[in-house]
Amino acid sequence: MKTINKELFKSTTFIKVVLFIFLGAAHLQVSAQCPPSLSYTTIDATDAFTNNGEITVTVDPLAVGPFDYYLFDNLGNTLQGPFISQSMNVYTFSNLVSGNYELAVNNQDCSSSGFNSVDSIYIYSISAGSITYSGFMGYCSSGGANITAYSNGCGSPTTIGNQFILTDISGTLIDSTVLISDSNSYSGLMANQYVLQITNLDNNCTSVDTFTISDQSLESTIINVTNPSSPTATDGSITLSSSETGTVYLSLDSGATWINNNTPPWVNGTPIPNLGQGTYNCLIMNSSGCTSYDIIQLIYNDCSATLDTIGTCAPLLLSAQTTNIVSGNYSYTYELSFEGSVIETLNSSSDSINFTTLVSDSGSYSLQVINDTTGCVSTDALVIDLNTMSINVLALNDISSQGACQQAAGHEAGNKDSSPLVVHRDHYHPRLDCHSGHLPRDSRKIKKQHLGEEMLLSKMPSLD
Repeated sequence: MKTINKELFKSTTFIKVVLFIFLGAAHLQVSAQCPPSLSYTTIDATDAFTNNGEITVTVDPLAVGPFDYYLFDNLGNTLQGPFISQSMNVYTFSNLVSGNYELAVNNQDCSSSGFNSVDSIYIYSISAGSITYSGFMGYCSSGGANITAYSNGCGSPTTIGNQFILTDISGTLIDSTVLISDSNSYSGLMANQYVLQITNLDNNCTSVDTFTISDQSLESTIINVTNPSSPTATDGSITLSSSETGTVYLSLDSGATWINNNTPPWVNGTPIPNLGQGTYNCLIMNSSGCTSYDIIQLIYNDCSATLDTIGTCAPLLLSAQTTNIVSGNYSYTYELSFEGSVIETLNSSSDSINFTTLVSDSGSYSLQVINDTTGCVSTDALVIDLNTMSINVLALNDISSQGACQQAAGHEAGNKDSSPLVVHRDHYHPRLDCHSGHLPRDSRKIKKQHLGEEMLLSKMPSLD
């Protein structure tokens, strides 16, 4: 039987224990994800001014935790957190505006190297901004066009700036500039189609626009347009102006005929008179053949009016409405007359109003509406007879209220263009009391007409 050296056994066992602890610790360090592995998703903000963006970070499930979550801006300033000792491996940073962000996560289970971070996380603006311009999108000489582009709706940058990227339509880069300013000027742009993209690098709000530069072009200004006063009138006018100081020519029919700017009836910048309604294709041309082009439509801005009733039981209220061929912001004068005498006048900027005068007399009511802006006058009329009423008693209801009276009695209205509202109530028909809601007790005899199915009450007492 062999004898085992106990000291050797003890030393071997110790080495095994040490190796087991070392390898186990190394295994645990790997399982703990040190540093933790991260991924993220984003939700963009509605626009550059709304803080409803989100960043959701996910730590690899192999990491044990707990975790500490941090959110920084692109300059390293802490925006949210630290959110310490979170047990979940998923965390969402919310209420974020569009911009650039960096996040970091610390795995507390790691004895060292527990931090990991992700930079260049972008929250974009769903609603883009817009671009406007000043200057003329054309040129006559060989120098090209000079314009200025303006960024709108993305806010003004304060840290990084606006990036202006200009390319032609084929994608060839013309200019790329970063400015704190909201505008950038371009000079010498030759005839072509261009694409301009402006990005606020502070919040990732982007605006994109396409524009065209034309050669052999003049800049013209439409100073004023006056529509004719009637469909057949020729008292309309157009006032055009060109920046050209030399001899220029004018055409209103796409170049079929021309007049010199020194020849009546036109001088550069003065009205072109005696025009009827229609579409005018206006060209201004200089001696070099460069032209401007404007399409101007002259129309007779006709108007109409409607007078109507409110309610069915006397006293009534009247309403008025007016319409114009050309929509716009107008001011009106409404006049309500009874038998030719004005009983109420209202001034309003609304195209529909209710008069305040209660109508309790039978007769002719007329409406006149004056568009104080254009001068157009429209009228309507309504004849109301409050002494007669037709009654339909196919279904007799309890008319214990004025509203029920309106449902039971009703009113008859013809075509407003020729037959205004007439409410019939004569001495041979019973009077409905719109307050008590009852018919006279001796109105009992009913005759049914076959065609109209209208129940006429006879044997009526005199209402005088």
